[in-house]
Amino acid sequence: MTRIAPIAASVLLACAGTSPGPAPAPAEPAASTIEWRAGPAIPSPRDHHVTFLVPARAGGGWLHVAGGNDYRTVFRDAWRVRVEPDGRLSGSWEPAGELPARRAGSSVVTDGRTVVVVGGQDSSLAKRAEAWAARIGDDGSLGSWVAVPSLPAPRFHHAATLRAGWIYVTGGLEGRTSVDGVFRARLDRDGTVGPWEALAPMPRPRSHHGAFAHDGALWLVAGLDGNPAGENVPLADVIRARFLPDGRLGPWETVSTLPHAYGTHAAFAAGGSAWLVGGVEDNARFVDVVLRAPFEGAGLGTWSATTPGLPKARSHVHQLPRYGAFVYSVSGSNRRQVLPDVWMGELRTP
Repeated sequence: MTRIAPIAASVLLACAGTSPGPAPAPAEPAASTIEWRAGPAIPSPRDHHVTFLVPARAGGGWLHVAGGNDYRTVFRDAWRVRVEPDGRLSGSWEPAGELPARRAGSSVVTDGRTVVVVGGQDSSLAKRAEAWAARIGDDGSLGSWVAVPSLPAPRFHHAATLRAGWIYVTGGLEGRTSVDGVFRARLDRDGTVGPWEALAPMPRPRSHHGAFAHDGALWLVAGLDGNPAGENVPLADVIRARFLPDGRLGPWETVSTLPHAYGTHAAFAAGGSAWLVGGVEDNARFVDVVLRAPFEGAGLGTWSATTPGLPKARSHVHQLPRYGAFVYSVSGSNRRQVLPDVWMGELRTP
C-alpha cells in the first residue's frame, strides 16, 4: 500500500473518522435537457486534459483542469476557477500548480478528499502507467501530487470510475490498439491507494469510451476497438457489469445501442438518465450532440437528442464534473483546433 506523504496541515483534510468531509452539493433534480451558459474562457486551451471538481467544506469549491495537449505541446500545468455554492462559475481561471510530469489522455477520479490521476501519454507519445494523488483541503485547495502505485500496464484513452472506495480502469490503448483489460485499486478515506489488480476482461477491446457508475453497476458507453490512426471499429453499444459484494465485477452485458457510434465524448448519469455529450460521431464528424436515455428497470430506454445541444461541436472533453444541477464542459478541440470555451450546463426539465 502507498500512503500519501504528509502535507501542511493548513491544506489537508483531517483523517477519516475525524472530518465530516466537504459540504454536500445541492440536490440533483430530475432532468430531460441541459441548458448551457458561457463561463470564463480558459487562458490555455487544450484537449486530452483531465477535468475535476475540488469541493470546499463550506460549499462550492474549484473546477480544475490539468495536463492535456494543443497538438504542439503536452502540458503538465493545471488551472482552476471558482465554483460558487449555487454551482455557477465566477472570476477568472488562475494557475493551480503542475502535475509531476507532462501527460495527455489520462483519467481522473475523486472522492471529495483525494484526487487520483492515472496513466496517459507523455511528450514522446509513449503510453504511461504512473498514477498520482493529491489531497483536498477544507477550503478546496489541492495538496502536492505524490506517486501512488502504477498500473500493471500503460494506458491511454482509457476511462476511470470510482465506486465504494474502488477505482476501476477500463480499456484504453496500451500501444497503438485498444485493449480489453480491467484493473482496480482501493482508495481509502485517508488517501491511501492500494496496488492494482486485474479483473476479468471486457467482452472486446475498447478505448475512447465514456464510463460511469450507477445503480450498482459499471456502465461503458461507446468508444472504439482497434487503432485510432489505422484499422478500427467505432462502437455504438452500451455495456454494463454489476458490482459484486467484494467489489469485483459480474458478467458484462449489452444493455443499449446508440443511434450512431461515438468516441472521445463524455458520458455520465444524472437526473434519472444516462447522458452522452459531444465527441466524434461514426469516426467522421465532430458533433455538438447531447443525447439522453432514461434509466428504465434494469436497462435504458431509447436514446434521443436533446435541445439545445452543445453551443459548439467539440471532442476530447472526457469528463463533465457535476455539482448539483450543473455540469461543466471545458476546452476540447474540433479537428485539432483547441477551443478556449467553457460551458456551464444546467440540468433541467422544461
